[in-house]
Amino acid sequence: MKTDKCNCPFFRVLLFLISAFFAMAIWYLKQEKSFSFLSDKNEVFSFLGTVFFIAILPFGIFYWLSEKEKHRQSARKLSVLGFLPAIIYLIYLFLGRYI
Repeated sequence: MKTDKCNCPFFRVLLFLISAFFAMAIWYLKQEKSFSFLSDKNEVFSFLGTVFFIAILPFGIFYWLSEKEKHRQSARKLSVLGFLPAIIYLIYLFLGRYI
């Protein structure tokens, strides 16, 4: 059985871990430099919701481009652009805190 190069389960886990990193950085800056959101039960579920919200766009771009024959080889690289809104918001929070 031939497996598709774009259908790698490791890449999906990698996208989820990257979104967890960005979500943790955003929550860290929003909670005034503490990881207290990981100890409260209600905050943990809100944090997981943020992780899934950040991961929606990269997953959507990846699966949308995987179906197109022309962009199938570059689907992984282009799906990382889905993290751009999270990066911009993280920069906004960072600059708002220190400038």
